[in-house]
Order: sequence, then structure tokens, then C-alpha cells
Amino acid sequence: MSETNSKDLKPEFLKTVASEKIKELDVRPILSGGQDPFSQIMAAVSALSEGDVLLLINTFEPLPLYKVLARQGFEHYTELDGDEYHIYFWQTETPEQEKAKDLVKKGETSDQVVIELDVRELEPPEPMIKILEKLTTLPECAVLLVHHHREPVMLYPKLEENGFEATANRIAENYYKVLISRKKQ
Repeated sequence: MSETNSKDLKPEFLKTVASEKIKELDVRPILSGGQDPFSQIMAAVSALSEGDVLLLINTFEPLPLYKVLARQGFEHYTELDGDEYHIYFWQTETPEQEKAKDLVKKGETSDQVVIELDVRELEPPEPMIKILEKLTTLPECAVLLVHHHREPVMLYPKLEENGFEATANRIAENYYKVLISRKKQ
């Protein structure tokens, strides 16, 4: 395999990571069926446990995806094998996660940390995408407070599927505050 990350050698931990920690997602059948695999990719990202690596197999290098996942604290390494791209994604801690862990370590919070996200200026489907992206990096001790221009009823089934619940409060016309938290076990 030749690397597309020409400046970087394959990260050492990718050479030694346990095979059960590598979660493979081949999006080529989805693409050949004329579908966009973004939602399946984001679902796979959401399902990653600590220390897991997502191995995405694709027919092209997904440059925009690098930026989307980088905002969520993911790094990547890409290899080209013939006409297949093998892209490894793994999570490093986001600043929000580091801050939440620091607060808990210092004993400065016995309650949940509130992380805010304002999607009022975005056009659909961007609010849902941004919210679901943010939830993939939400620290265990945090809730997400979303400032939205309407009640996101289409989001609720997605939250349910991913183990979250939401409460929406209408603040004013075209302004809702939506509090999203993990479901109680």
C-alpha cells in the first residue's frame, strides 16, 4: 500500500492496534447504489468506543469528511491500495472533552457540564448534521444545549437511536432551546 499522507509515516499505534478495535465500514456498495454514505459514516463514528479506530474503505479520498471529523477531534491516516482508499479515523480529545475532564478531576463540578451549540442561522439539514456531529464528541459528564430557530422534531428519532433524549422549550418566535442528554440507564 502506498500512503497518501506522504509527509507522515503510518502512526505507530495503527501498526499495533488490536484487530477487534478496528471497525471497518466499506462504503463502496452504498456509493454504487447511488446513495450518499454520510449518515452511515456518522453512525459508525457515533458507535465507536474509546480506543476504537474506524477503517473507511472508499473509491475516492473523502477530503470534506476529514474536516468534519477533525472538528469532532478525529485524526486520520490514508492509504491507497490500487483504486481503494483505506482511511483510518481515530479520536483524540477535543478541547471540550479536555475541559470537562479537568473540571471533574478538580472536583469543580458535581453536575453536568453544559456545552452550547447555536444552529439558528443554518439552513436544513445543517442544524441536524451539526447537532449529530457534536453529540459524537459529547463528554459523558455533559449535556448539549442547542439554540435552534424551530423545534427539531425530525431530530428526535435520531437522538433516540443513539441513546439520547431531548427537551425543547420555546423561548420566542423562531427561537427554541433544546436540551439534549444521554438517556438514563
